[in-house]
Amino acid sequence: LVPKGGSNGGGSKPGSGSKPGSGTKPGSGSKPKPTKPRSPSGIRDLDDIKGKAWGGSAAPFTQFITPFLAKHGMKPTSAKRGTQGTATGGTSDHWTGNKNAYATDYGTTNGAAAARKLARALGIKNYKTGQYGNHNVKIGGRTFRAQILWAVPGHYDHIHVGMKLVS
Repeated sequence: LVPKGGSNGGGSKPGSGSKPGSGTKPGSGSKPKPTKPRSPSGIRDLDDIKGKAWGGSAAPFTQFITPFLAKHGMKPTSAKRGTQGTATGGTSDHWTGNKNAYATDYGTTNGAAAARKLARALGIKNYKTGQYGNHNVKIGGRTFRAQILWAVPGHYDHIHVGMKLVS
């Protein structure tokens, strides 16, 4: 971000890292526009995520979650499918009839650290592996119920990530 005052703290002093001709032109009267910070890995900011598929719940996967977990060596192994029920008796975010939810499984045999890092990146503060839990997260001005499941029955060979539009 550009500090208040519209410069990088010293103009184009030798060795300052700024390039002549960058920023605004002298006398143009306009200030450089501050830019939103991006994560060092190039993954989109959560506030920038937009999309309507599956009630908007697919967009966090394509634009943030899948690239994030790819950085940890994981690829999607399952997404939407025809099975409605879950092992605990609920309605699956994977189910194609669940129009405001989306879920993807990411195959791994060692998912604890990545699951915790993903939870932290989504702003979930009280996440613990080995437990079922729903957490509300804000993404792109909308609220989603998020699930990150690792080390619970049926989730020892993949991380399950589910999102459902709340508001």
